[in-house]
Amino acid sequence: MAKITYTDKVSLASSGSPDINTWRDNDANEVKTVVNTNDTITTSTSNTVAFDRIQGYRHGSWATPLVGTIVLNTSGAVEGGCAVVIWNGSSNPTISGGTVQSLSGEITESGTYSIYFHYINGRFNVNIFNVSGSGTTPTVVFTAPTITVTDV
Repeated sequence: MAKITYTDKVSLASSGSPDINTWRDNDANEVKTVVNTNDTITTSTSNTVAFDRIQGYRHGSWATPLVGTIVLNTSGAVEGGCAVVIWNGSSNPTISGGTVQSLSGEITESGTYSIYFHYINGRFNVNIFNVSGSGTTPTVVFTAPTITVTDV
């Protein structure tokens, strides 16, 4: 998501709309602040993973992946909140503090893994990907699917 870069508004002219529908300078500035605050993923070195923002958090890094138990913190969790943990180990980590609804992937050998958490309906969908045993950032190529629309 790109940041909003316009200069803060100070006096927008009303277009004759009823007062409840009037877009004011402070409305525009509030939207700008919220979007820009949530524009980038927040990096953490903690094993406690929070879900209090849609944009989410990244825990660990390729150079210093996390190890040990992953604790899910649902305090103030936002429906649809996401987080990724860059984790190093040789088996699935212990995950506490939440209910895992679905788990895709597993850790069967020593390496660096990305573990994605998606919070929905009070539970977590968890996806584990083996990205590299060397601690380097992986290269990923996505191919867009072909969609065919047919009149019925």
